[in-house]
Amino acid sequence: MKVYKFGGASVKDAPGIRHLARIVSVESDNLVVVISAFGKTTNALEKVLKAWLTDDRFRDANILWSESTNRIRGIFDFKKKRIYVTQGFIGGTVAGQTTTLGREGGGKKII
Repeated sequence: MKVYKFGGASVKDAPGIRHLARIVSVESDNLVVVISAFGKTTNALEKVLKAWLTDDRFRDANILWSESTNRIRGIFDFKKKRIYVTQGFIGGTVAGQTTTLGREGGGKKII
C-alpha cells in the first residue's frame, strides 16, 4: 500500500484537483489518498478554534498508532477497492471527542 498526502495548496482549485487525479491515476499499487483542508481553509478553521478557547490539546492531538492501525485495517479493504480517499486534519479520541492533528507535520510518522 502507498499513501499519498496532498496539502491544501495543492488542492486549492480545480486545476490542482485535476493534477492530483492525474498523479494517482497512473499508480497501480493499492493507494490511500490523504487530502488536507482545501486552500486556506486551515487558517479559517484556526480562527474559529481561537474564538472557542478550547483545551485538552484538541488542536495538537497525538495519534494513537496502535488503535489507529487496528481501525484502519478494519476499514481499508483492498480486496474491495484499490483506492481510498480520506482527510488528514480531523481525528477523534477513544472517548469520541473530535480533535485536530495540528499543522505541517503535527501527526507524521514514518512507517
